[in-house]
Amino acid sequence: MASNNTRANNLPVQVVLETEDSDAFRELMGVVGNANLTVDTKDVRTAQLSPESSARVDLGVLTDKQRRTLELALREGYYERPRESNLTDLAEQLDLSKSAVSQRLRTAERKLIKATLGQYS
Repeated sequence: MASNNTRANNLPVQVVLETEDSDAFRELMGVVGNANLTVDTKDVRTAQLSPESSARVDLGVLTDKQRRTLELALREGYYERPRESNLTDLAEQLDLSKSAVSQRLRTAERKLIKATLGQYS
């Protein structure tokens, strides 16, 4: 029986990773090593982030329901192009109307955008 964690044809996956510091990077690489994954590091650089190119977001601005709805939408592919799920799919899983899910997503998105970019308004 094949494992669900096996990638088709063992194709390589390229990932760009940003961590806060080298300790976090080393810790992550330890976790990867413990998972018996093969990793080929191509480049390691120190990020040169300016206040204009980075932002911290306080997820505390979201209610639990808004956060769970956003997480479900992300997990189900609602934000993918093309979409892998739609409002009807999400509404069925949450046992809500499509309009309720739409409103919850829009409210959560607006809160996150304001929390992230509010300093520019």
